[in-house]
Amino acid sequence: MKNKSKNKILALCLSLALIVGAAAGCGDKAASKGELLAEVNGNKIYEQETLDFAKTWILLNNNYAWSEFDDEQKDELVRSTYLSVLIDNYLVIEYLKERDITEKDIFTSEVKSQIKDGIAAIKVDENIGEMVTSEKITDEMIEECYRYVFYSQAFTQKVEEEMPVSDEEIQTYYDEHQDEFATLASINVSHILIKDEEHTAAKKAEIEAILKKAKAGDDFAELAKEYSDDGSAESGGDLGAVTEETSFVQEFKDAALALKKEGDLSGIVESEYGFHIIKATSDMAPAGTKTLEEARDDILQTIQGENIMKIIEELRAKAKITYDKGIDPDAPAAEETPEGEDAPAADPAEDQTE
Repeated sequence: MKNKSKNKILALCLSLALIVGAAAGCGDKAASKGELLAEVNGNKIYEQETLDFAKTWILLNNNYAWSEFDDEQKDELVRSTYLSVLIDNYLVIEYLKERDITEKDIFTSEVKSQIKDGIAAIKVDENIGEMVTSEKITDEMIEECYRYVFYSQAFTQKVEEEMPVSDEEIQTYYDEHQDEFATLASINVSHILIKDEEHTAAKKAEIEAILKKAKAGDDFAELAKEYSDDGSAESGGDLGAVTEETSFVQEFKDAALALKKEGDLSGIVESEYGFHIIKATSDMAPAGTKTLEEARDDILQTIQGENIMKIIEELRAKAKITYDKGIDPDAPAAEETPEGEDAPAADPAEDQTE
């Protein structure tokens, strides 16, 4: 599977767009090409501009080329998912204009410089630079992604100013959603794996010799780098936190969660992949519930996101929106993953413990 890592330059842009649901490019530069898909308060949205934004946004943020999607997926993305995004974007721009926030206020010389530098960096990015060329993504198409993300950022800021979240709201949310703040017992670990699905005596002797060195005080990270067959060897066997929900084999999780103190070593752990030695790199954090202060930032973001969506829904309810025949405004958003591809992982580590 190809590298699905997000382009760092647009990481902030993507998160803002997902919150607002309105980071699309039509605006003053709308291209009057192709079929008329919809009108929102008199503003026409055409097929070509929607397609241009969709293919650019998906490439920059998901590392997928438009050519990887089949015709049915492309049609759904243009006529449903990104048409909806463009409609919301017009409403966002009108919302800002009503509050005397103009394009000039948003696109300062500093912002324009950031956009220019961002476009240049994207074109030489090691993950997507070549696809930008092969997919005929122009500078103008990339600029539209940036422009309307900055509109979205201004909209988010204005909503937060007009709908400040009080301490009482945060407390109420915390009290009413306790299940969201439950934490599992967890411990940070490193490990060494000697792969051997047959569990032969020779490989067991090998892991026993390594365990003896670890118990004698040899540096565990260096032992992992030298002997481990797992991809984590390069980082000294570090696997980060393990909980009961971590997607490791059960034998491994049981042994890891049996450790209690930083520096504790397991014995030899057998799994379907071979033999493991596990070392605790932190004390066990017991199961519990996040305190209000620990949960405050997450709650604040949740409520702010709900407020933003509430405003978008109100703007849609008041707007005059008409659609081309054959377009279902209530259709669910299309998958932004080509047919036959796995969806990008939220945290796509290349090497997972086996």
